[in-house]
Amino acid sequence: MADERLQWAFRVVPGDHVTLDGIRHEVTGSRVERYATGGLAVVLAFRTGFPVRLSATALVTVITPEPRPAEPPPAEVNRDGPPVRGVVCATGRLLTAWARRRTGTADEGHA
Repeated sequence: MADERLQWAFRVVPGDHVTLDGIRHEVTGSRVERYATGGLAVVLAFRTGFPVRLSATALVTVITPEPRPAEPPPAEVNRDGPPVRGVVCATGRLLTAWARRRTGTADEGHA
């Protein structure tokens, strides 16, 4: 069974389920803002419905969903052998481009 607890609004993270006015919402994001008076507010965004602005120290009921069972890796992932050829080629091209990059000096306006 899911763990239900009271928690401060600023501790809510995406993936948590929050109960507001008897309705459970899945949190997709949160951010901290300031009230005009200087206090901290938390804006919670949900998968469905409108965002809600709460005091950062407001207590909300949070239900942490059950962790999903681990999925097996896709068939193309080979953990026992060397990486596939495309990965090796792309990594080589990236390292070559990085080694050939132009580095500036302080005289040229670079920090």
